[in-house]
Amino acid sequence: MLPEADYKENGKGDAGVIELLTKYLQEKDPTCVLIHLDEVDHSGHADGFAPRLPTYQAAVEKADEHVGEALAAVKNRKNFANERWLVICVTDHGGINKGHGGQTPEERKVFLIVNGPGVKKGVVSPGPGIVAVAPTALKFLGVPIKPEWNLDAEPFGL
Repeated sequence: MLPEADYKENGKGDAGVIELLTKYLQEKDPTCVLIHLDEVDHSGHADGFAPRLPTYQAAVEKADEHVGEALAAVKNRKNFANERWLVICVTDHGGINKGHGGQTPEERKVFLIVNGPGVKKGVVSPGPGIVAVAPTALKFLGVPIKPEWNLDAEPFGL
C-alpha cells in the first residue's frame, strides 16, 4: 500500500498484525502508523456482509477486540504521556450479500471514527466517508494541504 513506508510487515491474520504492532510500538518511535485488519472482510466474502449473520457479527466483535489491543499498545508506550496520538478507524467499503465494489448504498457506506486531542465529540450522520481520512491525518500531522491535490474532502473532526 505504501511503497515508501519506513517499515512494512505482514502479520499472520489480524492477531498477528496486532502482535507486530505491539512489538513495533515498544521498540520504535513512529510519526504515523497504519494497520490493516482484514478478517471482517474475509468473513463477509465467505458468509455475507450482514450484522444479522453470527459469523459476521463474531468477526466484527473480534476486530473490535483487536482495535482495543492496538489502543492498549499505544497507551503502554513508555513516553505516551508526552505524545499526541490521533486514531482514525475506518472501513474501506461496505458489502452486499458476499461481495462489494458496486455503487449500492450497502457497498458504499462506511464508518469513520476519529479520536484524539482536539477532536470534536459527537456523531455526524451521514459522515464524510473514507475520503476524509487523508486530509484529517495530514492536518493532524501538520502537513499543509495544497489545493492542487484536489482532495475530495476537508479534514474531519479536528
